[in-house]
Amino acid sequence: MHHRKIRNADWSVIEEDLSVQIKPSDSHFWKGILRVWEDFLGLWEDTWVGSIPLKMQFSGLYSIVNYPHASVANVMNHRPLNISFLRALVGDKQTAWNNLVAKVCNIQLSNERDIFTWDLQT
Repeated sequence: MHHRKIRNADWSVIEEDLSVQIKPSDSHFWKGILRVWEDFLGLWEDTWVGSIPLKMQFSGLYSIVNYPHASVANVMNHRPLNISFLRALVGDKQTAWNNLVAKVCNIQLSNERDIFTWDLQT
């Protein structure tokens, strides 16, 4: 199930369920897109911990990460975390890494589907 947040005229938030289902009549291309959309939550680019994406919370690390499009599942299902960088982490980048690990290390992933929301406040 997918959710979308929309603002109405009085600025309150409305949540709307978007039930996007794969149908037998869908093209192979569309089925592939829907499967990726259902199963992929980006570690750096999607908002999944905190109120902004990790690429904004830890921009110094994001700028040197080897795989900026890594999924949450791919990174979080490994210990140590499955993240590598283009260069060694020293100084502020080492501190940022320690803060990132502290932020996510106790998060337990589930097998439930992700819930997508759009915030149209930009």
